[in-house]
Amino acid sequence: IESFNYVLKKIPDHEHTHQLIADAYLKIFKYEHALQHHVSANKINPSNPLNSFLIGSHYLWTGEREKSSQYFRKSLEINPKYCQAYYGLSRVENLNLDDPLFTQAMNLLKKENLPDDEKVFLHFFFRKKRCTNSGAFH
Repeated sequence: IESFNYVLKKIPDHEHTHQLIADAYLKIFKYEHALQHHVSANKINPSNPLNSFLIGSHYLWTGEREKSSQYFRKSLEINPKYCQAYYGLSRVENLNLDDPLFTQAMNLLKKENLPDDEKVFLHFFFRKKRCTNSGAFH
């Protein structure tokens, strides 16, 4: 953390350093410090879906489902192929089969040549009990 703070004093707008220091704060259970750096990284580069995803994850961990949902959805607006965000979203929202994101995820899984480590997030997304209206996904 000391080293990251040193870098940030020299280069305060270094997105990746904010992400790294946030991760370090998470490891020592300083969640609010981590959130501050995730927000800083997002301000520096709001077009990086990872930044929105990480903020959404923070709110998921703290039980703020509405905020979490907002940031997971933002991540998917930025990059509809950001598979982790689908899974995160399924953990905080009751998604219906007629939800456009459900269809988007299904098309992504069927039509895109995704690496296995990305497909796994989509499979977890579909397996979540929050996907309603079909026994096939329970």
